[in-house]
Amino acid sequence: MSDSIPLHPEKGVNPHLTFCPRCGGEASELVLVGATDTIYECPQEHKILGRPKNNVCPTCGHATTFTVIRKLEDHERLPARQPCDRCQTEMKEFEKVIAEGGIYIQCKDCGMKGVLKANHPLCAEVRGRMNIPTPGPIGVELTKNECPKCGEAAAGAPK
Repeated sequence: MSDSIPLHPEKGVNPHLTFCPRCGGEASELVLVGATDTIYECPQEHKILGRPKNNVCPTCGHATTFTVIRKLEDHERLPARQPCDRCQTEMKEFEKVIAEGGIYIQCKDCGMKGVLKANHPLCAEVRGRMNIPTPGPIGVELTKNECPKCGEAAAGAPK
């Protein structure tokens, strides 16, 4: 594999700052896109930066034709390859809670993602019903009526 970057005729290595793919915050990576500054889309709606080799989508693996979506804007941030330091620390903390018998949670209404510690009554119930003992990873999707974040927002809402 070549390590060279095809240079953009006016922007050279064409550097772009990044954002965390998990939280959307600022990331510390710098992406040098050079002349590869076009976003394409495969029929499965996967977005790809630069023309895929051999017309194979790197996300879904299908050989296909691609649609040109647009050119990158000059100061547009791109997703980093890995989560930011804060998210990586949080993910390690979550893994520890799961290894101790906790469960992953996600709210389908507000999008909140987190964990419940093993002493929460829902953990034993979910692990028992799904027959997944500690330290196996398991998670549940909550609704706004079950979500702690949505519950806090409702509690703080004017009556």
